[in-house]
Amino acid sequence: MLRSFVRANRRICAAIERRLPQRRLDISLLYERTVGEKMQDLPAGSIIVDAGGGRLCPYAEYKPEGLRIIAVDATDEDLRRNIEADEWRVADITTHLPFADGEAAIVTSKHVLEHLPDTSRFMDEARRVLKPGGWFIHLFPGRNAPFAVASRLLPDRLKQRLVHDLHPDTAGTHRFHTWYDRCYSSAFRRLLTEHGFVVEQEALSYYQSHYFGFFVPLYLLGVLWEFILMALRARDSAATFLFVARRRPSDATRDRYSSSRQGP
Repeated sequence: MLRSFVRANRRICAAIERRLPQRRLDISLLYERTVGEKMQDLPAGSIIVDAGGGRLCPYAEYKPEGLRIIAVDATDEDLRRNIEADEWRVADITTHLPFADGEAAIVTSKHVLEHLPDTSRFMDEARRVLKPGGWFIHLFPGRNAPFAVASRLLPDRLKQRLVHDLHPDTAGTHRFHTWYDRCYSSAFRRLLTEHGFVVEQEALSYYQSHYFGFFVPLYLLGVLWEFILMALRARDSAATFLFVARRRPSDATRDRYSSSRQGP
């Protein structure tokens, strides 16, 4: 009964969705193409790190010959299914990336940063393993989006059950805890600067109403919220962010930041 109700609501919402201007930016595809574009300029033997790589690598089709994509995740359960990466490495990316200093040309992630309790620590590691001038490219959901607020407030067990009930296609998957640490525009930009990165590009999407497509009235409220945010240009409340940054060639900025964290 519930599933029939949800399917009927989704059909109505899908008909509305095709007409929404905010749906036109496919930010996930932009992420994949951006990584692909940066890979074209890399010399043979360059390493691309897919942090939290899991079961697939979304940009593998763009990889030129001679480059290596190395997927890193906390367990090998999902990594073993990732046939698109050239290599897997098991590690807890919240504390350590298993690479030598300056070994990587690009560090990427897609919908991973929201699961890290300390984004700053991950950024420390990413900067360490990147070559000077290396690329830091990440796609993540925004902390202040309605679905993210709900995710932080609900207990994990209840959240998992609701997701599986309302989105049957996710059955059998595990939802990891979400922190959304610094996952909004102004905070993330500030963090990048403090860690010695230069922001080259920021793209964002306010589109999040599809999360509520299981119930038409809630979906319409989501659409209205999107239009309000777009009119206000409320960047910190966007649903999804894509950041493209480069590691500064000089260590001066990072050294000052490290000293300030350590104190006198």
